[in-house]
Amino acid sequence: MVSRKPDRPLDSAQNPYAAPETEEAPPVLERPAFEPTRAGWGARLAVVLTGVGHLAVGVVGVFGVLHFVELYIFPVRAIYLAGLAVPCHALGLLLGLGAVLPFFQHLTKNAHALSLKSPTRAPGAAALAFIPPFAAWQPTRLAKELAEGLGEEDKYAGALAVWWNAWLVAIGFYIAAWFSLHGPSLLILVLCLVLGGFFGVVACVCAFRVFWNLEMGMRAKAKLPTRGLI
Repeated sequence: MVSRKPDRPLDSAQNPYAAPETEEAPPVLERPAFEPTRAGWGARLAVVLTGVGHLAVGVVGVFGVLHFVELYIFPVRAIYLAGLAVPCHALGLLLGLGAVLPFFQHLTKNAHALSLKSPTRAPGAAALAFIPPFAAWQPTRLAKELAEGLGEEDKYAGALAVWWNAWLVAIGFYIAAWFSLHGPSLLILVLCLVLGGFFGVVACVCAFRVFWNLEMGMRAKAKLPTRGLI
C-alpha cells in the first residue's frame, strides 16, 4: 500500500472557506487626557495681588495731584501706599510667571482633550504667547480662541478685549512715569501714576473674570462641577 502524505493547509487564496484577512488599521493619535487645571487659583491670586499694587500706585498719584492743586495733602500715607504697591506688584509678577503661563498652557491642552474647535495651536505654543514681541497681541488672541472653543466668547466679550490691552496701557504709563522722574515737572509723574493705576486695576478686574470663566467653562465642557460664570 502506498503511503499518502498529509495535505498542506490551503492559504486564503486557495481555500474558499478561509476567513478573510484583516488589514491592520492605521495608528490612531491619542488625544491628551483632560485634567482639571491646578494653576487657576495661582493665576487669580496673581491678578488680585497685582490689582492691589495698581490701586496703591493710583492712590499715590491722586495724592500727588491733590498736592499740586493744594486741596489735600497726605504725604505720609502716600509713602505707606507706595510701600504697599512694591511687594504686591512683585508677588503678583512672580505668581504671574509661575501660574498664568501654565494656566493657559493647561487650558489649551484641555481644549485639545475635549476636541474643541479652537485653539488649534499646540499646548506648548501657548506659553510663547506671553514672550515678547508676541506678547503685544497673542494673549488676547489666545484667550479669545479658548472662549470661542467653549462657545462663550459673547458672554464676556468686553473682558476678553480689555484685560491684556489695558495691562499694556498701564505698563506704558508706568514707563512714562519713570522717564518723567527727572522732568521739569512732577505733575506729569503723578498723572502717569494715576492713569497707570487706573488701567492696571481695570486690567486685573477683567483678567480675573476671563481666568475664572475660562476655567469654569472648561470644567462645564468636561461635565465637572462648576460655580458658574461671572
